[in-house]
Amino acid sequence: MLSKEYIWFTRGDEELETSGAQIDLLIERRDRIINICEIKFSADEFIIDKEYDLKLRNKIEAFKRNTSIWYSTYDDYNLWG
Repeated sequence: MLSKEYIWFTRGDEELETSGAQIDLLIERRDRIINICEIKFSADEFIIDKEYDLKLRNKIEAFKRNTSIWYSTYDDYNLWG
């Protein structure tokens, strides 16, 4: 499938009370689906706790547009999708 791959970031805006966000890898597919990929290196199993979950949700909300989004997280040991 044809795709475009890139990173994405936005700065926060104090007046709008929004925080900045950075996405490690976006895969924009020809079928109009965008995979948001979070890439982590960890010597041990990586656990998504409540605080990290909020950071991920902020990234998704900052990026959302009128498109379908699949969120994928990659680390050295596992693949979540």
